[in-house]
Amino acid sequence: MEDYNSALKLRGEGLGNKKISRILNIHPSTIENWISGRVPAPYLFCRRIRRLKPEMRQLSSNLAYILGVMAGDGTTDRGSVRLWTIDEDFALKFKVSLEEWSGYTCKVCKDERTHPNYRQGFCWVVKLYSKEIRNFLKNFDNSLILYGSRDIKVNFLKGFYDSEGWFCKRNKVVRCCNKNPKKIELVKALLTGLGIKIGKVVPRKDGLQYIPIYKRNTERFFQEVGFTIRRKQNLLEAYVQSIKKVEES
Repeated sequence: MEDYNSALKLRGEGLGNKKISRILNIHPSTIENWISGRVPAPYLFCRRIRRLKPEMRQLSSNLAYILGVMAGDGTTDRGSVRLWTIDEDFALKFKVSLEEWSGYTCKVCKDERTHPNYRQGFCWVVKLYSKEIRNFLKNFDNSLILYGSRDIKVNFLKGFYDSEGWFCKRNKVVRCCNKNPKKIELVKALLTGLGIKIGKVVPRKDGLQYIPIYKRNTERFFQEVGFTIRRKQNLLEAYVQSIKKVEES
């Protein structure tokens, strides 16, 4: 009730709803409902604006992972950051990274729909509502990752490969793909900087570019980066173990 009374007092002093919203850090729609009396006092809901805090602008492991995901499967709309995925462990990793980085609670829900990519008939959806955070992530200059620590680079790659990468058991190769040439060049540079050699990148007719990692370098990728998604990591780990067994025999 304290915020409610403060809003009424400021309104009585002649301030507009938007200015009251900025002063109290409460969403304008909430202030409007309070002032208009559309919401009875016993049922007041205070929707605070989720601001981008100054410390959130600094590169960290969590932010690097989030940026990697946003370079792949992550999406934004007018006021939120979202991820759709068939893997619950991926959804939870993204949720935890967002919450630890921002300090705000994210929503995770099961979305049942008919889609060829959702083999089990549903997907997991992670949502963080904040226009400021959405704008920050959408406009972030990912080239800054190149100047970050090794941990920053690894976490960006892990987020990107969780989104866009996989291990092909038949061809025994780690791959990732994307249509954005700048993202492809960034990933190539980061992999090379970690000592992971890549194969030739050949663009397809649909615009997708694939980065292949062959043979011994799959083991280095496994050690340096790997996947958060267990089903992808299990396939890669099994292949790496098979290489070691051959060498030991």
